[in-house]
Amino acid sequence: MKSGRAWNWAGFWALWSLSIALQVVLAGRFRGFVGDQMIFDSWMRRLQQVGLAGIYESPRVDYPPGYLMILDLYGRIANFFHIRVVPGGLWIKLPGIAIHAVAMIAFFLLAKDTPGKWRWFVVALFCLNPGLLFDTAVWGQVDILPGILALSAVMALRKRAGIAGALFSSALLSKFQSIVVFPVLAVGEVREAVTAGHFRRLGRFLAGVAVPLAAVALFFAMHGSLSNMVEMAYMRPTAEYPFLSMNALNIWFYLFGTPPRLPDSTVLFAGVTYKMLGMFLLFLATVHVALYLWRRREITVEALLKASTVLSFSFYMLPTEIHERYILMALIFTIAVSLWDKRWALLAAGLTITSFYNLYAVCYRALDPSLGLWMVYINGGIFVAMLIMTKKEMVLPHPR
Repeated sequence: MKSGRAWNWAGFWALWSLSIALQVVLAGRFRGFVGDQMIFDSWMRRLQQVGLAGIYESPRVDYPPGYLMILDLYGRIANFFHIRVVPGGLWIKLPGIAIHAVAMIAFFLLAKDTPGKWRWFVVALFCLNPGLLFDTAVWGQVDILPGILALSAVMALRKRAGIAGALFSSALLSKFQSIVVFPVLAVGEVREAVTAGHFRRLGRFLAGVAVPLAAVALFFAMHGSLSNMVEMAYMRPTAEYPFLSMNALNIWFYLFGTPPRLPDSTVLFAGVTYKMLGMFLLFLATVHVALYLWRRREITVEALLKASTVLSFSFYMLPTEIHERYILMALIFTIAVSLWDKRWALLAAGLTITSFYNLYAVCYRALDPSLGLWMVYINGGIFVAMLIMTKKEMVLPHPR
């Protein structure tokens, strides 16, 4: 048994090393999305001047404090070793690569209960996924951070509710998009509390959610910058780009003849705007997910992951004002579902294709409406397949 575990880890470290090597080569070879990298570089330099407590006095700082803490630490390390961090080069992308390295270890541990060769296929799909590698090593972004934290929170919910809550809060502190998995966590915990007849687990979950948020809130409150942080990191970004789509290949990308740059305040009928319609569609998807969880015989990790996948992909496909990179959280969850249900590996393969094209085309200003619309068709087919497969599992009423 020990030799088997040693072999498993040896194989994983080989796969992990290959992924890191690819990311380093890609990061050094391609400049990527220099605009985002310049923003991160300016934040890192500003953090060295005013610290985390004062960073939200600066304009255009619209990320929660989680990643800013990492940038602050990286800036101090770079200064100590006299590393010249330049947008477009390897060093500006190193924090994302380091986060990706940790995320691969976390995914391998989360996949430990999947036996045989299938586990290796799914782990390889995660570690060498073109969409995820492009986001980190070429674009220079860190969407892997909220993605792996949200995934870990969902997978921890059944056995460690308090830890799941803390992981969810950590994801929320790294990117506001992580809020999309909260309905899954909440419905899962409430149903367990109702069916078990006690609320102890629910209390542990809520306490886990509260602790990281309270600690960060206390830090900013002590420096008099809490309201500013909340406004800049969580409130303002929700209305930063008031268009149907910010390059996301979803239902608003020409599918119904709607140009993506059309203002989403445009009225469709009787005072109903595109934004209102998109939010209503997301609400319907949330109801679908809630019913899916409530009508399962048992809340399993597989069920929680499928619900999270549907909701995170709904968040990409249905509302307005969505960015191209929001698809990556759905991709991460779809890969994880494949550990339990092999049919979802086909969906993960499809999302790998569409996410890679979406990121590549936006990064290099090559987003073609005609080819992009074909990617929308693929995304739409995947979305419908997710809804159908989860609907078919809603066959039993809630146990009495």
